[in-house]
Amino acid sequence: MPEKIGIKPRYDQKAFKQDERLNKWQTVVSPMTNDDPGVKINQQAWFSLVDLEQDKELDYTLKKENNGVYFFSLDGELNIADENISTKDALAIENASKVSLKAKSKSKVLAIEVPLA
Repeated sequence: MPEKIGIKPRYDQKAFKQDERLNKWQTVVSPMTNDDPGVKINQQAWFSLVDLEQDKELDYTLKKENNGVYFFSLDGELNIADENISTKDALAIENASKVSLKAKSKSKVLAIEVPLA
């Protein structure tokens, strides 16, 4: 659901440098009222990518209280919040402010943080 109903649709595109997400989160979509980089969306939601090297550990800190986060493994094997996932697996997390990830192999992950209510 959009944050505001009845606004004019907007379209945008942006190029992102892959090396800017090596072992760190790269925001590719963020709220219209937010100064985060990325394409703007009419919702308090963030889409972020990371390319993790094998054995690398990284936390995802939620940007807004009462949001949840959905992790999608684009490639590789990793452990997220003590759950093992592989390529094309996904994991939803609620009621957390920070989530730990550890790459078992070279991995690519998409995190989608959205409001739960």
